[in-house]
Amino acid sequence: MLNRANVIDLRSGDKSRIVGAAEDLTSDDFEIDQVNWSSCGNPEEPIEVTVKIVTAILDRADAHTGENGRARVQLHEPQKAITPGQAAVFYDEIS
Repeated sequence: MLNRANVIDLRSGDKSRIVGAAEDLTSDDFEIDQVNWSSCGNPEEPIEVTVKIVTAILDRADAHTGENGRARVQLHEPQKAITPGQAAVFYDEIS
């Protein structure tokens, strides 16, 4: 059986691609920048949210504010194929 490699990272500096197994695409956290906390101000403590990225609505996560408009998102359950450059939206609750 053919074992297919997956691109797990792109490096723009030397234009290289890092390949790995399918399980290497799974992650339980990621960082975002240019965060706009329009509905709740800039929270001092992590807040529990549902986060939506381009590929899916993800399970619950904790959003941690960072410096210079950045935030770190800690997913409650690991997800597959979270890639750099995607937009992320936080929801207080989903109906």
